[in-house]
Amino acid sequence: MAKVDDVDVQSISSIAQGTCLEKIVTHASQANHIPDYWIDLLTNILKMSPITSVVNQQAIDDVVSLGSKLPDSRTIYVLQHNSPIFFNFAKYMCEEDCQLVLPICLRILEVFNKLQNHKPHDTGSAAEQHLCCLPMLPQLCGRGSYVADSLQPSKHSLSCSKVFHSSLTPGLFTLHCQHGICYGFQALDKVESPNTAFTIFRTRFPKAPSVIIYDNACHLHLYSLNRDPGFFKNTQFLVDKFHWKNHKGCSDAYNARLYPALAGVNTQVAEQSNSRLNRLRGTVSYMTECNFMKSVKLFVSYKNILQRATVGVKSSQEEEYVVRHRNIFGR
Repeated sequence: MAKVDDVDVQSISSIAQGTCLEKIVTHASQANHIPDYWIDLLTNILKMSPITSVVNQQAIDDVVSLGSKLPDSRTIYVLQHNSPIFFNFAKYMCEEDCQLVLPICLRILEVFNKLQNHKPHDTGSAAEQHLCCLPMLPQLCGRGSYVADSLQPSKHSLSCSKVFHSSLTPGLFTLHCQHGICYGFQALDKVESPNTAFTIFRTRFPKAPSVIIYDNACHLHLYSLNRDPGFFKNTQFLVDKFHWKNHKGCSDAYNARLYPALAGVNTQVAEQSNSRLNRLRGTVSYMTECNFMKSVKLFVSYKNILQRATVGVKSSQEEEYVVRHRNIFGR
């Protein structure tokens, strides 16, 4: 069973505690106000979200390498595309701010360095997944067994108000590329939880996707880091634009709308696909398990043919590999 050091998945609130935060408050009180850019940064740091939701390794490396100097144009560009929270801060910071924020950045970098030392957990051999159809993503290994599976959520767990639809009956968990092509589905036999997405990514991907866009990405992020941080350490978890309004309490960095690289990407492809799948609800609800799987497979395959013709996705193995490992949209 895997055991994860507390520092790897701890709340980022502890980073801002101590003399560093005291200096910031003292400096602000002397100036009779706290600038908005400081309020925005500290608010996100004090939220109960994993460190890697606020900033990534490249961005924090660049900031720390500057020391007490103001960020140059290259660092600003990196922050804009990888860490919108720090980018908003860097746009307005002065030299005094550099000295105050540096201890926070050094503490974050320390956590990142420790996280990079984690290797993917040995998950054992693959076991058949019931009611699952992901032909483009064959199962490579087992899910694994983790200490966190047997633990109750602690008081330090994520406090986001976004919850799964526990009042609804189980349905389908679908997986899409950025072009809207559905890779397949997992029929749920119980209410959806982060474990559904975690199991698919951990058992069917040789390497974790660089970006996962999911309506409950904040909880999936914490769930994944608590179990196999070595596998997901370089993955960015984001919430699609449609569902972000339902999130209260987690880091603003999960908002896909803040990232320029995703400006032209339809982050709601999974939601749109699911609305089409709803047409089958009245029919498949009364089918046998075998007929249910056949009907859904046929429907998804047909919709993929239409979608491929619309967006002009290539059929080569290289293109499928690039798409599969770049942006993955979960239901």
